[in-house]
Formats: sequence, structure tokens, C-alpha cells
Amino acid sequence: MAKYIATKEDEEATHTAKQIDFDEINAKLMGNIEAHCHEWLPGGKVKGGSYRIGGIDGSIGSSMSINLRTGQWFDHATFDKGGDLISLYAAINDLSQGDAASELQGTVNIVRMAKPAKRKPLVSESDWEHALTVPTNSPPEHWEHGEPDFVHKYADTAGRPVGVIMRWDLPDGKKTISQCSWMRHKKTERCTWRWQAFNAPRPLYKGELLSKMPSADVVIVEGEKAADALASKLPDHVVLSWAGGCKAINQSDWAVLEGRNVSIWADNDKPGREAAKQLQEVTGGKIIETPQDKPEGWDAADAVEDGFNVMQLFEQAKPLTLFDKLQDRKFDPANLTPEKDPLLLLNGVPILYAGNLLTIVGQDKSGKSHVEAAIAKAITEPNSRHLGFTCKAFGRIAYIDCEQDRSDFESLLIRAGCDAKKVAGYHLTGFTANNAKAALIAIMDGEPNLSAVLIDGFADLLLDVNDSEQANQLVAELMEAASSYNIAIIGVLHLNPGSREKSRGHLGSQLGRKSQTVLQIKLHSDGSRCLFTQRARKRPIPEALGVRIAWDEEANGFLEIEGTPSELKQAAKIEAWSRTLCDIQAETGMLSWKNKELTEAISKAEGVKTRTAQNRIKEWLDANLLKHDASRGVYTSMIGCASDHESL
Repeated sequence: MAKYIATKEDEEATHTAKQIDFDEINAKLMGNIEAHCHEWLPGGKVKGGSYRIGGIDGSIGSSMSINLRTGQWFDHATFDKGGDLISLYAAINDLSQGDAASELQGTVNIVRMAKPAKRKPLVSESDWEHALTVPTNSPPEHWEHGEPDFVHKYADTAGRPVGVIMRWDLPDGKKTISQCSWMRHKKTERCTWRWQAFNAPRPLYKGELLSKMPSADVVIVEGEKAADALASKLPDHVVLSWAGGCKAINQSDWAVLEGRNVSIWADNDKPGREAAKQLQEVTGGKIIETPQDKPEGWDAADAVEDGFNVMQLFEQAKPLTLFDKLQDRKFDPANLTPEKDPLLLLNGVPILYAGNLLTIVGQDKSGKSHVEAAIAKAITEPNSRHLGFTCKAFGRIAYIDCEQDRSDFESLLIRAGCDAKKVAGYHLTGFTANNAKAALIAIMDGEPNLSAVLIDGFADLLLDVNDSEQANQLVAELMEAASSYNIAIIGVLHLNPGSREKSRGHLGSQLGRKSQTVLQIKLHSDGSRCLFTQRARKRPIPEALGVRIAWDEEANGFLEIEGTPSELKQAAKIEAWSRTLCDIQAETGMLSWKNKELTEAISKAEGVKTRTAQNRIKEWLDANLLKHDASRGVYTSMIGCASDHESL
């Protein structure tokens, strides 16, 4: 990248341009400098009064700093520098200072006295697409690793360039990989290299050969190096790979293989075999099994290097039928799913297991973010208790905030005492719904050893919470991600204003049906809150047995509080009643009863007379263990997702 140095003479000369007040523009920009830094160079961090990032190309790192007090900036790696925010914007977007000021003038509410020229829009993260043109320059050198050891070019099926994947072999024997994309801004049509993953659906490595060899059989291997090696031995085949590794298989465009004869080479390790199985489900191809005498991790590149007869393996491969795909889902009493330990408990009751969703609902300002922070602490600190939450096994989490101001988000994590090594916090406020979803997948791909992802909030991942198609698709995607990554996904959702239990739109209804647990935060008149399960697929926690919390000024956060003696006595009663009601549900096989049916069931379960049983129904109604539908003349249990099922 060419060096950008805004000299004092250049800036003074540019400041004399007519109809543009540079000082006023800079003053306006300085009033919200941190927000502009996040918008123009997303992904950086504020440290010591400066905004730090890898460079003006937006790369990851901290070699470039922007002084948040003066606006001066300097890149220690490239020696790019400037004295104000106009020069920074000019360098980022490859503009002259005059053009940069013209673009920025409309964004800070400065009115030009003369008729303005047509202004190009600001660059937005959502406005970038693959240029699909021949790059005018080479990919930039990485700010930290320098020149790569290997560069693998990606193109679409028509052969148009998409980007490159670079690999560096590090001195400690490890390797690091980055994707760099050749992108075009949709409005300005400016093309540039950007350190970002390819847009989904991602092209396949060597996918451009499909159109050149329309009748050739296809072989899929893991990794560009293996693809290049095997292609040298199979000139009549199209040998492909994909970007992003095992966890990014679903991000690639496999539809281009429809109608092809596909074989899949499985690396000789557990992740390789699992990836091959997933590829087989997507493509319907044949899996090439590795000989049992080969070492762990043995792949196609090793086979070529060893002089192995690869065609021998192809002859043994078998295609996967639909019936084959269904066998993993067939009941087998000799191969039952191992019982999972719960990931999260509330008051000792399991409420969340890996591979499931947990939705936290509550009114505005009820403390949902603080509850999420307490969950983060519980999951990352085994055998500790935070607002009633506990976790038996240590885990790492990613905490994704889509709603709060960055400083509020950081303050929340600091107050909660979250360890940055255990809690990967990402501030995505301002991202579009699609970009936020893409960022979620990227975080799950990139962050190692995650037990859970916390999202504040779910509604920011779609455009309209009342759109049934969007809501159904989002919840399906969340469930698929939780299952495929074997993690728990936890998110918050507002209740409708004035509603005691109904959450926002069709999204709330769909999350209520699909979440393992819906955890409600109820705000009481005294300012305290109660945490209980609104819906639960496992053991429920009624409000009377929930965890009560209240704000503590000295602790600058929420703390658990004990109930009054009468409340504790009533809670014990309700717990006993709950057990009785559960027994009745199991005995009758129903969740709804006529008055006579329920009265007789209570009399039998408690050994009491009819009058006492009828009084018990009134007590259960007052305790919200039952609800009465006068139009139907039935009583329905509020325990065990009664609203979702008509019978057990």
C-alpha cells in the first residue's frame, strides 16, 4: 500500500478551498470521534486515550493509533500519518482531502452556502461486495506476519477473482491463516483489498475449473495444500477445497456440485472424519476412507508425498443414500445418546444444556443485561454462584452486545468482574441484522473452546420481529448453530409493553416454542426482581420458588435477597403443591381437567375430602400453578409448558 503522509503544507493548502470550512468539519467530527473511529475502522479498541487498530485498511492489530483528544493519527508499521479526522477519512478511502471534506460535510450537519456538488455516500460495512474484477494491485502485506508463506487464490465459477487465503508458518511450529478479499463499494464503486472473510455463500477453492471441465468427477479435500497436491495426480478430476476449515462448511456454495459425481477424502483424524460426514450430507458424495495403518492426521497431501495409489481408495468409496443419512437418527437401544451434564443451573435446577437455546425475557430496564453478565460469570467460574446461577464445569463464552453504547457494555463486563481470557466480549451495536448474524458465525468459528454464546439481544439479528418467515428462519439458524457447534446460545428479548409474559412479535412466540428454557425477570413494586422459568422443557421453577434479586448501591450491581418468613413458608407450600400437581399430571396423563376431574384427583393424591380439594384448587389458582378457562370450564396446569401441549 502506498504511504499516506498528510504534511502540514498540504493540509494548509487544502484548508483554503472555497465553500468548505475544514475547521468546522473537524470540530464537528471531534465531538463524536470515537463513534467515527468505530464506523470507519470497525474492530479496533480504545486504549489509553487512543483508538488502536492494525492499519487504515482495517486489519486486526494495534500498530495504528488515533488520538481521541486531538484527532492526530499514525501507523507505526507503514508510517502513514495525518493531523485530523479529514485526513484519516481521506487515507481510508483513497481520496484527496478536498473530496474527503466534501463527503464528510453532509454527515456533520454543515450547510454549504453555494449549491453543493453531488456527494458520494459514506462507506458502510454493509455496502461492500466482491468486485469480481482483476485486482489493480497485489494484496497488502499483513501488519503483523508480513509476507505469507503460501497464497491460495479463490475465484467464482466464472473465474472472476474473489480474494486470497494467506498462510504463515510460525517459528513455534504453528500456523495462522487469514482471508483477504478484493471488494467493491456498491455506491462509490471503489475497489480495494480488505482483511475480511469471503461473503457467503463462499466460492470453492478451484471452483472455476467446474465450468472448464463440465463432465469431470469431483473430489473434495480439506485444505488448499491437499487440493493442489491431489490435483497433480488426478488431472481428469476437479479437486476442490473450501475456505474456513471444518466449522465453515455451511458457509460455502455447494449447490454448484449438483449433478456431479462427488468423492470426499476424509483426513485421518476425528475432525476430518466428522467434516467428511457433514460434506456427504450436503453433497451426497462418496467418502474415501483412509487405510487404518496410516498415522493420525494423514491426508491427501501426505498420500501424494508417500507415493500412495490414490485410485485404489476411490474404488472402495460408496455413495450415500437418503436411507443412509437417516441411520444416525434411528433409535438404537444399544447406542443411546450419552446423558449430558447441565451447563447452567438456577437455584440448583438445570435450565440449560449444550446444543440448546435459552431466552431471557423481561420488561425494559428489568436488568436483563445484568442477568446475562451473571450467567457469564457462572459459566466461566465453576462452583461459584451469581444471582442464583451455577455451573458445574468451566467454560469460555462469547458475549455479543448489539444494543448498548460501547462504554456501557465495557462497564457492565468490568462491574461483573468478567475475565477477558474467559469472556470474549464483542460490541456489535450499529451492525445491520445480516452483518450481525455473519459476525456471530465468524465469532463461533474463530473463538476456541466456547461453551456458550450470549447475545444481547435476539431482535437485532432480524429486520422485523413480527415477520414470521424471518423469525422462523432466525430461530432455525440459531438452533442449527447451537447443535453443530455443540454450544448453548443465550439471548434476551423484551416483553411487549404492559404484558406480563408475552414477548415481542412472532420472534417471541417462536423462541418460546423452540428454547429449552424461557427465563423471565419480573419487576416488583419494591424494585426487586424475581427470576423464574416462564417455560421449561425440563423441571420448571415457578415464580414462588424463583430467585429474588435487588440493586445494591454499595456493590454497584444486583445481589440475591432472601424472602420474608411468610414468603419462605408460602414458597415451601407451593413447592409441595407443585409436586402434587406433577403427580396428578403423571397419573392422569393430562394437563387440563374439568372441575370434577381435578377435585377427585386432588382428593386421591392428598387423601383429603372434596371440600378441602376444592379449596386447594383456589389456592393453586392464587399461586399461579393453575389457570382457569371459564369459557371451556377447565383448569390447566402452568407447570411443564402446558400452553404447548394438550396432553402429556
